[in-house]
Amino acid sequence: MSPSKPNVIVSYGGRYQPVHMGHKGVYDALVKKFGKANVYVTTSNKVDRERSPLSFQWKKKLLNGTGIPSNKILQVKNNYNADDILKSAGFKPENTIWITAVGEKDGGRLGGKFFTPYKEGKPLTTADKHGYVYIIPNIKMAGKVMSATSVRSILRKDGELDKSDYIQLKKSTGMNRATVDQVRPLFEHYVQTTGLLTEGGFAGHMWKIFEDLDLKFSDIEDMISAVLSGEINREEISEKVDGQNLFASIKNGRIVLARNKTQIKNQGAKSLNADGISELFKDKPSVKKAFLSAIEGLESSLLQMSKDDILDLFDEGRNWMNIEIITPKNKNVFLYDSSDMIVLHNLNIVNDDGVNVGGDSAKQKKLFSIVKNLKPGTMTVKTPIMMSVKPHEDFSKMKSHFIGQLTKYRSSQKVGKSATLGSWMEKYFSKKIATIESKYNHKIESKLRKKIVHRFGWDDKSLKMTTIRKEIGFLPVYNELAKLNKNVVNEYKIARAPLEKLIMELGVEVLSNLETYLSANPSDTVATLRRDIDAKISQLKKSNNPEDLKKMRDSLKKIAASGGLDKLVPTEGIVFTWNGKTYKMTGQFSPIGGLLGLGRFKWKTY
Repeated sequence: MSPSKPNVIVSYGGRYQPVHMGHKGVYDALVKKFGKANVYVTTSNKVDRERSPLSFQWKKKLLNGTGIPSNKILQVKNNYNADDILKSAGFKPENTIWITAVGEKDGGRLGGKFFTPYKEGKPLTTADKHGYVYIIPNIKMAGKVMSATSVRSILRKDGELDKSDYIQLKKSTGMNRATVDQVRPLFEHYVQTTGLLTEGGFAGHMWKIFEDLDLKFSDIEDMISAVLSGEINREEISEKVDGQNLFASIKNGRIVLARNKTQIKNQGAKSLNADGISELFKDKPSVKKAFLSAIEGLESSLLQMSKDDILDLFDEGRNWMNIEIITPKNKNVFLYDSSDMIVLHNLNIVNDDGVNVGGDSAKQKKLFSIVKNLKPGTMTVKTPIMMSVKPHEDFSKMKSHFIGQLTKYRSSQKVGKSATLGSWMEKYFSKKIATIESKYNHKIESKLRKKIVHRFGWDDKSLKMTTIRKEIGFLPVYNELAKLNKNVVNEYKIARAPLEKLIMELGVEVLSNLETYLSANPSDTVATLRRDIDAKISQLKKSNNPEDLKKMRDSLKKIAASGGLDKLVPTEGIVFTWNGKTYKMTGQFSPIGGLLGLGRFKWKTY
């Protein structure tokens, strides 16, 4: 029987690499507001010597050393997953109210239908329905507390630390000299990331499911069930559009664009205006025209806003929109409409080094609301296209099919459901290495072998091939490993092929169940795509390039295996969040895009 009054749990999660007294200050403030019995600190046991060298046990020891009780420190897989946290704390979602405490810069990252802002005095529902986001206010500490970056810089100093270093670390982390000396070697290989742009830019890398080596097979099973049942709608789902990805801000009353971190840092000091675009793309007239049109379109729309709103939303080049420019004459695969358009993805706050430090959900909501009510400019500006996935009419049958295929793939390397894709890859490469050992009747020393297997399985290049050569002691085996390393990308393709096929087929089923599309005329978009494919095939059949013909056949096989052209949909795919990471599901887009990119084909306009 559920209690008449639900429990209240407040979690404060983080990587804690390393722990410092600022974390203790936040914990104390949360205890003061919500009560000591209700507040927990959460963190994972994920260890990566370049980014997360401290294990959970180490973090627990250091957190405890600052004065946080051991029984209030929980090991979890995900700091923002209600089920995970409440299970670790010994509570059930249906009779527990869950509040997650985050810094202001992280507040915009948690949204969707599940998370809602915590408001004092407002009635709260249990965690089987909602989670609440409490923004941690600025905490005033007695004296200066160093940031985690500053603490790491001392821990990673060359040579011996001096007395002042130990004193500073004691004040900032609570660690005594002996503990500091134990912790320092763990940070020897720590790598400070610089916020480089990847696909998805400052919005975060958008993983294909089969790419994420940290994913467990049980996670993929849960994803399969969620996307087929429509349960995935618990999180916000947006359309993955097929255009030119850029970042835009407003500085000195004008639109500026950026394509990378260098152009964004220092408030967009090296960002591109119209003159910069003209110079950079002078040899690519279609791209130049598209980007210049985007500047003109954004200015004709966004500069309708008041000066106060512009300053609040863009802060003179500190806040940047992730945008997609879609133009029929410069299309990639899909022709969404006959007119040019700009699709906004999100609004991100960037520091002076050009590093994305998070979003601001309130500002983003305000921007989208304003954009929807602006008068039309010279180019249509759209807010994100939110999607809804309908439950599959053959849910049980399809779930059984896809999980059966996943089980077959998993079992090929004899790993369990709790294994990660990375550990599956380790098994795959361990067999490759065993074949090399057998060929030369030479066993690699066990510790070194384990490191080599990890290097290949997790694509972890921190173990250099030069180091392997020095330590292996037998050149013929090293030469075979060097060949394997040279061909490792192709090996990954081979190893992942069955899983990639499974995920593509799953994507086809899911995309067929969408209720809305960016395309104004979905049937016309599909018809145009069919004609483009037919034209491309006709062109390639006349080609004397055997490599293009082979790639064409490979692409057509993948398309056929996923249902053929009858399964075409007018979208690249969907983007969704799962356990704090952003994933994309693209169905047939990859093989179709690969096919249409072959040869020298000039797009027709229909």
